[in-house]
Amino acid sequence: MTETRRCIVIPAIKKNAVIPDQLVKRLAGVTLIQRAIDTARGVVPAHDVVVVTDSQEISLICERNGVRVHYNAGLRFTSLDIITEMKSILRELGNDYGHIIIYRASCPLLTWVDIDDAYKTFLENEADCLVTVKSVRHRIWEVHQGRLESFMSEDESELVVESKALIIVKSDALDGGTIRHTVPYFLNDRAMEINSYQDWWLCERLLTQRRVVFVVAGYPAIGMGHVFRSLMLAHEIANHKVFFVCTKESELAASNIAARDYKTVIQQGELWEDVLALDPDLVINDMLDTPREYMEHLKAANIPVVNFEDEGPGSVLADQVVNALYEEPQNETNGKQPERFLYGHKYFCLRDEFLQAEQNAFRPAPKCILITFGGTDMPDYTRQTLDTGEPLCRERGIPFHTDAVQAVGHVPVDVQEMNIDLLSCSAHKFHGPRGVGFLYAKRGIPLTNIIEGGAQERGKRGGTENTPAIAGMAAALREAVDHMVENTEKVTHLRETLIAGLSTIEHARLNGDREQRVPGTVNFCFEGIEGESLLLLLDRKGIAASSGSACTSGSLDPSHVLLALGLPHEVAHGSLRLSVGEYNTDAEMAYIVENVRQVVAYLRSISPVWDELETGARPHLI
Repeated sequence: MTETRRCIVIPAIKKNAVIPDQLVKRLAGVTLIQRAIDTARGVVPAHDVVVVTDSQEISLICERNGVRVHYNAGLRFTSLDIITEMKSILRELGNDYGHIIIYRASCPLLTWVDIDDAYKTFLENEADCLVTVKSVRHRIWEVHQGRLESFMSEDESELVVESKALIIVKSDALDGGTIRHTVPYFLNDRAMEINSYQDWWLCERLLTQRRVVFVVAGYPAIGMGHVFRSLMLAHEIANHKVFFVCTKESELAASNIAARDYKTVIQQGELWEDVLALDPDLVINDMLDTPREYMEHLKAANIPVVNFEDEGPGSVLADQVVNALYEEPQNETNGKQPERFLYGHKYFCLRDEFLQAEQNAFRPAPKCILITFGGTDMPDYTRQTLDTGEPLCRERGIPFHTDAVQAVGHVPVDVQEMNIDLLSCSAHKFHGPRGVGFLYAKRGIPLTNIIEGGAQERGKRGGTENTPAIAGMAAALREAVDHMVENTEKVTHLRETLIAGLSTIEHARLNGDREQRVPGTVNFCFEGIEGESLLLLLDRKGIAASSGSACTSGSLDPSHVLLALGLPHEVAHGSLRLSVGEYNTDAEMAYIVENVRQVVAYLRSISPVWDELETGARPHLI
């Protein structure tokens, strides 16, 4: 079967232009007529492209491009029916071509792929004519006797209008004078025709639009800082298309990004393959220590790359590296190229809420600085802050107070070595009596009374000392300090037993870093259940637990910490916090694991949410 010949006709009538000389003006660096010729030659050979024009300048451009020209200084198309306007020209071309494609040069967003796909649609439908159209989403009215009456009811089919970008017609349909079978081809976004300066501006912005791909990592071990920074940067990129690729372990990041309606891809194979599949014009990596092999593939594709917080082996291949958290290079692998490596706080990315906030003015002479010395601070950032802040406070005569409630009895604390002026502590944190604690104050530190009286207590406060509780606290502290090392080892073992057992429950998630965590606490989320119900049923089995911190054990709200880590509300609401001590046993851990497993299974069996998750009505988040 012989293939029907086709040609592309480009009407380029200078007199019809809305903007003076618009067809020979540069739009995004290329004239409209040149762009149209290049697009047409992507579909058919140059000799099968025919430009119909009234301009000698356009004729010369066509000759330089090797395309045919039909020149007539008197041409001007005025009606909406361009086939009727061009019928004589089309009939002449019909002697050589069975199919004629009319393509408007004033529609610069159309691509050769669009034309080729429209032609396939034309052939598949065995149509006499194909017209490009776009959907009309507005309500349509007509005026009748001064009143508006709906032209279309809500249940009627969608209204479409001709885009004028492209028409395909059979030559033999022109001979009969009647086109019986016309099919639509929807262009929508790319159907824009330049009919005003505003159209010109919009088309130019769309043609210069680029594809920006963010490659992000975000999971409990490294936190969500990379994600939030990337989202902030993406928010500022309003003129380009933004895509996200998340590393394999970053399902938490992917769910947060997708919730903000960005196209999000989770790594399936090699990371570079998933990135290149999106055909990026720019890649922004924010995933910490970028691999060299991954970067080599990106650079082989000639893609500009910007990396954030990267001291990894691949950073040397980036076009720009922004390390705002580091004041200077952390290693010797970056080549020390200051023009490409930006270090220091002046490159820190601040979210809008901080940029727009009023600056807090510090008091000229602060009376006190508080640093919380928490047992959850496994990397010991508090101690590092203490080492930095203490000399500054000392120079200015500022007392140094540390809240050591979580630390005393569990980690070494030496008030003299650390130069601590004030230290507060609670007895129950190391198995002492409830309702008693102590405040250490270095000699000479002035204290302000909150309760007046108490001459028997040197005027510090009124009331009678709870001597038995104080004695019990002292005994408990002595015992905790004497057995600190062995207690830490035992509690860590019990914690690991709990984690191992609870991790076997389907769709369960350990919250927090697997290694860098407090010895005696475990926090899990179980999808498809409510934390309130979980706590009530465990309580019946003699297991005391909470859904947040111990300080909020009476609250039914999800943990604000888990929400801040990026967990969805419905996942954080199914959290369970367990604390163990040196007096607990392996048998008790086994009892907890088995009963949590049973309670979770029971709650899921009666949960409509779990039913939806299992049937696929909603996706699993864990």
